[in-house]
Amino acid sequence: MSGVHYRKQVKSFYYSASFGIEHFSQKLNQYYYGLTAEDGTSYDKFNVGSNTNYSLSLSAGYRLNKYFSLVGQYNYQKLGKGMTVSPLVKDDYTSLFFLGISAQYGSN
Repeated sequence: MSGVHYRKQVKSFYYSASFGIEHFSQKLNQYYYGLTAEDGTSYDKFNVGSNTNYSLSLSAGYRLNKYFSLVGQYNYQKLGKGMTVSPLVKDDYTSLFFLGISAQYGSN
């Protein structure tokens, strides 16, 4: 995976954004998303191709005190056609939202 990352911090608050590109070969996609008769499905054989996925991630955090921070992240990934043509894949994207508290101990 390759991409671009940007991070900015202002006092106790920080945020970052990143954009990534990920390429999957036909062989890898066939292994994970292809179907064969041995899979016990109604598909005799289903071949998928290679593809490229694009992702965008936004993160933010706020330092509550010396040890704890409130953190959050949103990640969106647009899946390429090599994956989405498979009947195993329902949507043409994935998304993830995370909110939590992180603890840091040791030297600050």
